[in-house]
Amino acid sequence: MRVFKYRAGSSRDIDSLVNNEFWAPTREKLNDPYEGVFSRELFEEQLNQLEKIFNVGKKFDDVRDSLESVLDFTDKSGIYSS
Repeated sequence: MRVFKYRAGSSRDIDSLVNNEFWAPTREKLNDPYEGVFSRELFEEQLNQLEKIFNVGKKFDDVRDSLESVLDFTDKSGIYSS
């Protein structure tokens, strides 16, 4: 697969060409502070409210575990945009 991306020519860009690689930063290293923003605390608060509304106790534990798995994966993954 060929990928074309126009860049300014920083040392990272030159190294990428020489080593036949590309740079894919994690969410924390993106240049837009609002890209990939997700609040674990807000999500937890919303689940707690749903549990109270439906009077189900801690029935959303599977949802919490699934979310943690997804977030752990995305925290380790790089993002490439062209």
